[in-house]
Order: sequence, then structure tokens, then C-alpha cells
Amino acid sequence: MDYSVNKEELAIGEIIFDECQEQPVDLDFSLPDYCPDIQRILKCQVYPRITMRSISGDRLEVEGIACVKLLYLDEEKRKVRSCEHSDPFSISFNLRGTPQNPVVFTKARVDYINCRAVSPRKLDIHGAFSICAKVISKANQDVVCDIPEPGIQQRKKSLQVSSVVSTAQQMFLVSEVLEIGQGKPEAESILRTDVTAVVHDTKTVANKLILKGEALLKILYVGNLEEGELETMEYSIPVSQIVDADGVEETSACDARMDVLGYEVQIRTDSAGDDSLLAVDIKMAASVVAYTDTAIQVVTDAYSTQYDLELEYKNMEFDHLLEFIKDSYINKNTVDVGMGISRVIDVWNEISSIHAQEENGQILFKGKFNACILAVSNEGEPIYTEKMIDFEYSHDWTGKPATVTCDATMAVISLSYRITGSNGIEIRAELGLAASVHQTESCKAICYASADENRPKPKDSAASLILYYADAGENIWDIARRYCTSVDAIQSENDLSDEVIDSRSMLLIPV
Repeated sequence: MDYSVNKEELAIGEIIFDECQEQPVDLDFSLPDYCPDIQRILKCQVYPRITMRSISGDRLEVEGIACVKLLYLDEEKRKVRSCEHSDPFSISFNLRGTPQNPVVFTKARVDYINCRAVSPRKLDIHGAFSICAKVISKANQDVVCDIPEPGIQQRKKSLQVSSVVSTAQQMFLVSEVLEIGQGKPEAESILRTDVTAVVHDTKTVANKLILKGEALLKILYVGNLEEGELETMEYSIPVSQIVDADGVEETSACDARMDVLGYEVQIRTDSAGDDSLLAVDIKMAASVVAYTDTAIQVVTDAYSTQYDLELEYKNMEFDHLLEFIKDSYINKNTVDVGMGISRVIDVWNEISSIHAQEENGQILFKGKFNACILAVSNEGEPIYTEKMIDFEYSHDWTGKPATVTCDATMAVISLSYRITGSNGIEIRAELGLAASVHQTESCKAICYASADENRPKPKDSAASLILYYADAGENIWDIARRYCTSVDAIQSENDLSDEVIDSRSMLLIPV
């Protein structure tokens, strides 16, 4: 006979996909006619940008554009020039099932790039980049919390868990027309751009989440093509977005992020006819996973004092979100460029990675980022160098659980510099570090119970008590199960409060 069980439905954020796929870059590229010949390559890099991602059934489609950009010195005047070549790419990922209300995170990672000038006007470029995708879907997990049948003895475990109340994702466009600052020359050509999105604040209102932050835009441009005059501009664009997130409440803990999917920056002419405006279009995604804390009981073992039980177990994991960490960290590092420098043109970051874990009462962030440096030597010639910089940062975790997992992210908010000595540049990086800290508990839980009521357990009716000599460390649950009685009955008969016997002793077992 199948026994009835009481179940509690627990909403979880299930990771149904987390993989990367490599895309090759093989290009024989000739300079356009308007570009001067190459004297020396400064930097060659591929910049993959994701322009669209969508889920249809059990497939995730990601589309984008891979832009190979070259910074080089021209042959005649040895000024910094640039050229680029773009190709579209499309990747399809097979998911494990069809997700419900999925949240999709994607990022592009450059694996390697090799660039060789086979002639002053022709390049041989080979490399690879990877598109990484992570899909989180809200799913329901049934948990057996009680078996309400006569004679059933149950062992239950009380857990504090985080239930997912909402998952939501929304695409939006940020468009601005920005002015080049006073005292800066007009823009004739854009050499380099990057955009970083930062969330500063979130607020919940009636099943909606309001995200406030900024898009940090940095531009390196040519003010005068003839003279090769280079200038930089930095902008902070305020961003505010409302995301529909059914089920989210004011008390919900929200993991909210903003990602840059793609962007375009174009030079525009102002009313006076000067090229002093920049039209910026940034495609962004706001993603939300909202949690609420709840207490549940899980039946981990059971037996019947009347019949033999047939039990089925399932290994289950229960997640408890402990804290969101959001810190700002200043890292200082000196880069030796190997020669004297008269001035620095620009410093930027293109590659970063981060990992966080608990160590000795601290959440330890470990990561790296690269500092890309475009400068001018003492001889007046532009030079380029870059260095991977390792960093560590500790967040106090004293008195909190040690067995935790951390989902960490980082953003290079700003980079500043100063020339030190004859060959050195001190890089000052402001890093935005964030992590959601979770405690995961695994246990073997009952998911099904049945008994053959036509075959009752035999009982000795001649005795009402049995003497039992228990060893230290024995569990009363195991003794009660052996003699088809209850833990409460043994504890009451022997005036015990703990389930574990602390020393060898004689017990009276009621049967």
C-alpha cells in the first residue's frame, strides 16, 4: 500500500546550462585604401560583441559581431593609426530541457590572437575567442516534510533555505548624444571605445524592480589625422531601468545585474558644424534573481512500528543565500615598460577574471586584469605594452559559516596612472567586486513510502520492557528502529534528552 506523504514545494534557481564554445578567427586582411602603410604593429585584438541572444525550446541562440582591430604606426609619419574588420558569428547551444522564465548570462572571452604583417598592406591574423553562456531557470522541487500514517516514526531535518520567488530579464537601449569637453579638439576618427555597466542601487515596488546605475564610457580618438593628435574622453551615463519581476517583494534579496551586450559610438556634427558630438547607443540587459528565506523540514529516514516499509530516497541539495557582498577596492601596481617615457596617452583594461572563496574567516577574492598602456617614448615615438596584474582582496567573514560557495563578479571601474622613475608607470585601478555567498547542504531525503499491511511485524506480547546495554555513541533512533518502538518512548522511559548515548549504560526499551 502506498502511503500518503505531505510535500512542500520549494522554488529553486536551477542552472540548466553553463558552458563555453570556441570560435576560430582566420583572416587574410588587406588595409583599406584610405589607410597608410604599416611601419610597425602596436596591438592587434579581436573584440567579440554579442548583439542578440534568444531561447527557443531547448536551444539558446547567440549572435554577434567579431571585430578585429589593429593599432599600428604608419610608415611615413609614425603616427598611431587604426583599421578594423568585422565578421558576424552565430552559435547555437543545446540546453537540458526547456527552461521556464530563464535568465541568460553571456560573455565573450578572447583565447588568443596572432597577427603578422606579411607586407606593408597585408595582415595574416589567426586566433580564437569563446562565447560562454549560463542559463538559470526557476524550477519547483518537491520536498517530503511528513508521512501522516499510523505507527510511522520519522527522522526530520530542519533547514533554513532560500526560495526563488522571481527570475526576470529585460533588454533595453540607452541612447545619448555627448559633447566633447571644452578645450578638447574635434574628433576625426575613433581608435578605441569601451563600456562598463555598474549597478548602484535596487528598489522593489509592486512586482517590479528598479535598477539604478551607470554606464562608464571611455573613448580614445584622433583629433587631427594629419598630426596624429590623440585624445581621451570619459563619460558616466546614468542608467535607470524598471524590470517586471512577478513575485518579488520588498523583503526579497535580489541578485540584480546589468550587462552590456553591444554598443556603437559615432561622431556627429554640432550646430556650428564642428565634429564635437558623440552619438552613443548601448544595448543592455537587466537580470534579476530574487530570493526569500523560509524554514522547511525534510524527512530523511522513517520506519513503521507495525509493518515493513519500502522507502525510496533522493539526494537533494538545499541552498541558503547568506549575503550579497559589494565592495570597492583600489589596487596599485607598477609596470616596467623597458624604456623611458615622456607621456602616457591612454591606459585601459580588456581582460579580467575573478574567483572568491572562504579562507580563515575571510572571503578572499583572487583575480587578475590586464593593463593596456599606450605611451610616447623619450624619442617621441608611440609605444604599446601590456601586463597582467594579479590581485587579492579580503572581506571580513568572522563568525560566519565556513562551508560556503561564492559567485563572484568584478568590473574595472577606472584606471589612472603616473610615471615613476625612468621606465615605470604606476597603475591605480578601482575595482568593483561583488559576490553572492551561498551555503549548500546536501542530504538523502525520502521521496516515496509504501508498506505491505498484510504482513505485520511480529511482536513479543509476553514482555512490555526489554533491557538493553547501550555503548557510548549509539543513536537512540537506531535502537528504537531495531525494537519497533519510538525514540520518544525510550527517552521518556529512561529520562533522556539527547538522541546519542554519551556513556555505556543500561536502557529500558518499551515494546
